[in-house]
Amino acid sequence: NTLEESKTIFNNKRSALKAALNYGDMDDQNAAQMILVGIPLDEPHLKDHLSILLKTEKIDLKAGRLPVTESYYLMGTVDPTGELKEDEVCVILESGQISGDVLVYRN
Repeated sequence: NTLEESKTIFNNKRSALKAALNYGDMDDQNAAQMILVGIPLDEPHLKDHLSILLKTEKIDLKAGRLPVTESYYLMGTVDPTGELKEDEVCVILESGQISGDVLVYRN
C-alpha cells in the first residue's frame, strides 16, 4: 500500500528507495543513489530529499495519481509504414522495443 509505505520512508530503506525511484526524475535519482551506496536515512541532506519526495507523493495521492511501475508517458503518431494492423501499436523506448500486450490509455 503506497500510503502505508510513505509513513515509513524515513526509517525503512525499502520504502525510501521505492519513493526515490518513483520520483527520481525530480532530483536526477540523487536520493536513490544515496540510499543505494549506503548513506543512512537520517543523514540531513538525504532526509531533506526524502521530505520533498514524500510531500510530492502525498499531493499526488490526494489528487488520485497512483504510481504504476513499468508505465510510460508516450507520444503517438500514425503508422507511416502501414505495417500495423488494427489495435496494434509499436512502442520503442531508449532501452528497446516492448513486445506483447500493452494497455494504452488516452489522457
